[in-house]
Amino acid sequence: MSDEPYVREHLDKLAEIIWTKAKHAPTHLLGYDHWIHAVASYFFAFEHACVRPLLAAGTTVVVDNWFYKFVLRISLASGKELATVLSCFEGLLEPDTVFYLDVTAEKSAARKGEFSWAETGSTAKDRPSREQEMANFVVYQNLLREGYGPFLEKENWKAVDPGDATAEQVAKLLVVSV
Repeated sequence: MSDEPYVREHLDKLAEIIWTKAKHAPTHLLGYDHWIHAVASYFFAFEHACVRPLLAAGTTVVVDNWFYKFVLRISLASGKELATVLSCFEGLLEPDTVFYLDVTAEKSAARKGEFSWAETGSTAKDRPSREQEMANFVVYQNLLREGYGPFLEKENWKAVDPGDATAEQVAKLLVVSV
């Protein structure tokens, strides 16, 4: 993250609006086009202010969650073609390597205590019971998993099965792979 206070504050506020406040908010009221551009705006600002200066200085940059997950979620939720949503992110740097942690939806559901609307494919207007939320999570995460297919065909994408490894063990495995 940038050391510049204005940049940090701006990115923090965008992130709060997009990911923190939106967690259980009636986001459907603003429409998917708004969210596509809000998420794209965050990534363009983050890349410009944080990633590009580091790359220019010769630093290796590792990012957890580049924009792909959000493109897939928005495409699924809105019914918009993946290519249409991706076009809003044109111009962002393509990572040299992307590691896709291939974890089953069932395993992810068992690890999580709470699910956001975005993780279940729901909106704030249709909050289901806990049991239904978990079932929705599994169905929706499986749809996302299938959606990664075109990305996984790219040479710079590598699927990794973390098995039962801890986060630290997976991190070490990925560092060795870079």
